[in-house]
Amino acid sequence: MDTNKARKYLFLVVALCLSFLLPASLLGDDTLVGGNGYTAYPINTDKIQMQSEHVIIRMGTYNSQEAGGTLRRAFVHCTFVFKNISNKEIKATVGFPTSIYDGFAGLVLPNLNDFSSYIGGHSAKVKIRKEIISKKPLYAVKGSLGTVETYRYWYTWNVTFPPLKRVIIKNSYWVTLSSGWGTNWLEYILTTGANWKGNIGKAVIEVIYPSARDLRERVIYDKVEPEGYMTYGNKIYWEFKNFKPKTNIRITEKEHVNELNIR
Repeated sequence: MDTNKARKYLFLVVALCLSFLLPASLLGDDTLVGGNGYTAYPINTDKIQMQSEHVIIRMGTYNSQEAGGTLRRAFVHCTFVFKNISNKEIKATVGFPTSIYDGFAGLVLPNLNDFSSYIGGHSAKVKIRKEIISKKPLYAVKGSLGTVETYRYWYTWNVTFPPLKRVIIKNSYWVTLSSGWGTNWLEYILTTGANWKGNIGKAVIEVIYPSARDLRERVIYDKVEPEGYMTYGNKIYWEFKNFKPKTNIRITEKEHVNELNIR
């Protein structure tokens, strides 16, 4: 793929993710949680299909010294099955984007924790790349003080796709949920999965709580998206088949819940 076409795909992913600016969203298809995670994206090839994805998100809490209290977090494990539909070997860079950062926010590090990727059971060499989305001037009374960047970080790694063969990629990480207005939320970005060749054959998304009571006490059910989800015990899950994702997974929780009463 030539440079211009590669950039076109890259900017498409950015456009799809512009509405998820806070650091606690989940990304999918290589996927993240709570405003932090997207589907695996083929940066320099359009000959690879995503045949299936299975995403398991386990909800929990942790004590944060910086925040001075207990925060919500999600552990994310993703399994993707890809297939090279061409009769030639393809060496591609696969990217997993994090959230978008505004320069004024002062956030300068990737916001995924313990990110790892395995290709066919072997650990991938993951690099971090900074992508500048825009630069805006910062003005003072008597002139410009320079520019402020809007940017995101990408986790990238190289993958070799043998001709007409399947490749299994597994990603894992954990992320702090977003919060505000009395709620917590996680968001798993499915829509970037539309950039793989053709439809996604099958996708199963599971969001698992420590107990059925924990799920029941925390989740605001009329703010679970998209429709078509199912619940069973301590689990919310979706099953999609032969689809081109147009919406993302979003679950909103009550922020102030008595932790002791629901364990």
